[in-house]
Parts: sequence; C-alpha cells; structure tokens
Amino acid sequence: MTARVLRAALRAPSASKIAPGDFVDHSGTSPTGHGFYPCGADFNSVHDAGFRANRAPTAINIGIAASFPEAGMNGGYIMNRLGSLAALVASLFLAIPALAQDEGAQTLYAYATYFVCSPDGESRADEIITSTFKPNYDAAVEHGDISSWSWMQHFVGGYWRRVLVITAREMDALLDASGALGEIIEDQTPEAGRAFSGICSSHEDYIWESVDGVSTGTTAGDRGDAGFTVYFECNLNGEDRADELMREVIGPIYDKHIREGGLSTWNWLAHNVGGDYRRILTMTAADHKTLMKTRAAIIDEFDNRRTERALKEINDICYKHRDYMWDILIQSP
Repeated sequence: MTARVLRAALRAPSASKIAPGDFVDHSGTSPTGHGFYPCGADFNSVHDAGFRANRAPTAINIGIAASFPEAGMNGGYIMNRLGSLAALVASLFLAIPALAQDEGAQTLYAYATYFVCSPDGESRADEIITSTFKPNYDAAVEHGDISSWSWMQHFVGGYWRRVLVITAREMDALLDASGALGEIIEDQTPEAGRAFSGICSSHEDYIWESVDGVSTGTTAGDRGDAGFTVYFECNLNGEDRADELMREVIGPIYDKHIREGGLSTWNWLAHNVGGDYRRILTMTAADHKTLMKTRAAIIDEFDNRRTERALKEINDICYKHRDYMWDILIQSP
C-alpha cells in the first residue's frame, strides 16, 4: 500500500504538510518543525544525505545495581567468562520483534529509531506514545501496511533511552508507512509531537534486515517482555562469513533453547541503513532473570572446539560491541 493510500485509510484526507525535500534535524528541532517524528518524515533527510549517520555512538558499557551470579552478572556488570564474544554472544536480547524466517524466505526489514531522552520526562514520553502514536501504528498493523511495531524502554546499557521499531516485508512498504505515519501524527496532534520532542530531543535511525537462514527458532513467534541486544561493529569484508558461522554453528544452540523454553525469540540482523553498527544479535525471554539464566546455559554449551573456533572467527570480524537490555512496553501484534 502506498503512503497516499495508507494516509487515506487511517484518517480523513488533508493536505500534506511535508514536502519531499524538507530537512529534519535529528536534534528534534528543524526549520519546518517536523523533527519530532520517531519514524516519520525525517527519513527524507537521511535518504537525501546518502543514509549518513551523524551521531555514531561510542562503546561504553553501563551497569545497574543488580546481580545474577549464575548468569555472570555481578554488581550491574555483565562479566565475560569465555572471552569477549563467547560471553557476549550469549548476552543479547533486543526488542526488535521476532523476525521468524526460513532459509530462502522473504526478507523482513526493521526501521529502528533510538532516542536520547531526559530521564525525568520519560514517563510522559511513554504516555504520548500510548495515547497519540499507538492508535495509528495499531491501525497500520491491522491494515497490513506494516508487519509489527514496538516501543521499548532502557533497562541497562548506553545512552539510548527508548526505541521505536516498525517492521515490514518490503522496503517500499516500510518507507511508505514511516513517512505517512509521521504526517498523520503531525496533522492530528502537533502539540503532542512538540512535547515528545522536548523530552526525547535527539535520535539515531537504523534499518535492519533479516539474514537468510538465521531464524528466530520459534514457530509461535511470541516475543518475551525482556530483551537484550548486542550491537556489533564489523569488518565489511567478513560479514558474509560471520553470517555463515551464525547460521551453521552458533544459531542451532539458540534454537535448542527456544525449544526448551528458556528463550522466547532470538535473531541475527544485518545493517541496511544507519550508523557504524553492522550486525545485531538479539534475544527475548519472559523476564530478565530467565534470560540471564538461559544466557549462562548457552555459554556452557560454547565449550567445545568447533564452537570456540567459530566464536574466535566471528570475534575477529566483529571486533567491537555495545550491550543493551530492554523492557518491551508495547508490541503489536
């Protein structure tokens, strides 16, 4: 469905307030005043600039005042027991929705907007998402314009405080829906958009895509309420090899823990548009304690020569990372 048809389906017709060349500043303010959409018309500025990101994050790990010794987490820090990637590969679980996919299946795309917000205003930002954004995003899912959407809050990690994600089976559909939803929200509730922008004043955009043959390992596709993501910086020349190792060696271990019930979903996603991160490894589970215990069990299964060799090779390709843990506040379906 085109953006025009989507707009007509979600609201009464009105004149578009956004021209294709409108510039949107990622700081949340712009000459046209359109900078508040999380996944809206600001894509034009990203596209026109050749998909360049101007706020590359730094690699800083931040803990919380909690300990799960059985999972290698002590005093708010995730402790690597088998080297940087062995422990790291097990400590991933994001809120990007489960991208269930068999080998050769259609690619799924995820447009993720990562927000930097004022901590004392985050509850108000969540209220705005629930009251203003959610009805329109739910309608887009119901009409089939997007496959899913979700809104997540920071639990532990770096400076990103909230994430808004929409997914679709085609890139055109993803971009049409993103732009149309932004226009609808601006037309209907501009005050809410300005209030949101005042709280979450800057953001970074990424588009991720699923990797052939690397599946969530679940038939139901039910996502847990707790997520963990590892964001990797990788050598571009070795990315295909890293995908192969995840598909053939590492992925089956995660699949096993899906079948046993410890994990709800897991995914390995590839960079399509955005900043420096090239791959992400994600898991979800019913809660953070279950997720951390399952992570510890996965680490124990990495202790064989074939897996250790694969992990070392992946670690050489994807040489730097950042960890985040998320609470999934809203997800549809």
